[in-house]
Amino acid sequence: MRKFIFIIPLTLLFAQCSTPYTAEISRIDSLITLMDSAKVLVSKVDSGIVHQRRRLCEKNMKRIVELTDTVSREEVFMLDRYGAFQKAYTKWGSKMGLLSEEVEVIPVQLRNLRTDLSKNLIPQEKVRTYLENEEFAAVAVYQTCQQMYTGLQSIDKAYLEAEEKVLLLIQRLESEN
Repeated sequence: MRKFIFIIPLTLLFAQCSTPYTAEISRIDSLITLMDSAKVLVSKVDSGIVHQRRRLCEKNMKRIVELTDTVSREEVFMLDRYGAFQKAYTKWGSKMGLLSEEVEVIPVQLRNLRTDLSKNLIPQEKVRTYLENEEFAAVAVYQTCQQMYTGLQSIDKAYLEAEEKVLLLIQRLESEN
């Protein structure tokens, strides 16, 4: 009989500590892992190169405008392609700071949500909404990081080739003047 007296409080204690949200907690853990991957992608991007190339594009385009107001059709197309690189580097440069912040903040929010779920602190009717909001944010940030990283990798060689042609054009225009 005494054994049952000790077993009943222990059973009640374990029943209180368990959470009905094991599937949700598992999803949160996978989202935290996803954000760790996003953090790695952001750290692989050299922000110095992104900003340096953006400034070089601006400087080179400005120099061409200073040197001449007319260029051949082929040079216009080449400069248009080169200007697209400037737009891409400007876009990625503006996203770098925000993404760096987000890959730090979202895992903290996910861990807080996991803790609240494990302690049954969130009303049951709001659990799904909270989880969907955090999942949407985490997946969106990861996809943006992935797109930025692969985009920068894919245009690297093309940018260097275009920059070489633009520098040759600038050199030729300077020699003509």
